[in-house]
Amino acid sequence: MKRKTKIKLLIILIISILLFPFTQGRWKLSKGVTVENIRKLKYGMPEKEVIKLLGKPFSVVVMERDKEGKPIRYYYKFAKEVPYSRWYPMLCVYIEDGK
Repeated sequence: MKRKTKIKLLIILIISILLFPFTQGRWKLSKGVTVENIRKLKYGMPEKEVIKLLGKPFSVVVMERDKEGKPIRYYYKFAKEVPYSRWYPMLCVYIEDGK
């Protein structure tokens, strides 16, 4: 291969690697997360109803456990972090005593 062709291929490869994160899906929300469903959320709503409404959360973060090690205060994350992004939509629902 000629030197110019190698340089062009190298430049294309570098640009592709740098732009790859921006080609991924921007917002990764659970399937049930819509404006209508968020408006249906109520303070004190049972945990099962929240999951039924918004879908399966991407992760659970435990904030406090009881003496037996069972979580009593935690929150569900219904959005995934977007790599290489400073801002993205985030939806967390805090659960305490199953509500």
